[in-house]
Amino acid sequence: MSGKALKALDLLTQFELYEIGNLPRFAKCLEVETITFITFACLGTKKGKEQLKLSVDETLFFKNYRKTASKLFQILAENGVGTNLLVVLPDLEPRRTWGWSVPQEELTGYCQMMAEDASPSLPNDWKIAVWSELESATDAVAGYDDALDWAIKKAHPIIVSEETLFFKMLAKRHPDILTKNKPKDMAVRQIAAYAHEGRVLEELYPDAILIQADAPVSRKDKMFQPLRKTHLPIFHPFG
Repeated sequence: MSGKALKALDLLTQFELYEIGNLPRFAKCLEVETITFITFACLGTKKGKEQLKLSVDETLFFKNYRKTASKLFQILAENGVGTNLLVVLPDLEPRRTWGWSVPQEELTGYCQMMAEDASPSLPNDWKIAVWSELESATDAVAGYDDALDWAIKKAHPIIVSEETLFFKMLAKRHPDILTKNKPKDMAVRQIAAYAHEGRVLEELYPDAILIQADAPVSRKDKMFQPLRKTHLPIFHPFG
């Protein structure tokens, strides 16, 4: 590794709370002029309603993790490590996974509006993107439906079981999220969504590092991998 990459790895390791996913791939992604990080910001919702809270400050990332992320990127910058952070708003999740009936155009429009409203207050090296726009920018023939078919037929039964239990407990852990689908159906759909996201990120950002903002990391990390050709390197600075 180059001296610059070693410095970046040392700084990032100080923030790692679990274990860096696929260290060789992770190290390769540091051998660039500007390191690209990507994270997903789970949407805030109004309790008992199919309605989004229309501010990025209500998303899980900005509400719980912005302070840690800001400190991390400030330290990297002070040590001469260039970075970009792409925060993704998962506008397709309410319909795909939770089973909402709100038109997709409406949900996407709200997320685009939130991204535009937040843009002036973000650090220069931070950007917000709407997932559906990233997904539509790929050249891949296989889409989410293909991933869903894979998940129904081939997803690991332990992961399906654990995700099903997660959604059975969702109302207690995240009482504001209204869901319409059954727990197992949501589990399979979420497994498909993660796998498809991993595949899309590989095409659009082959050298990017994912910052995991979901838990438990041992399961969520695996869910991004099955449809990729190369392993997605993942970093865990959030507890």
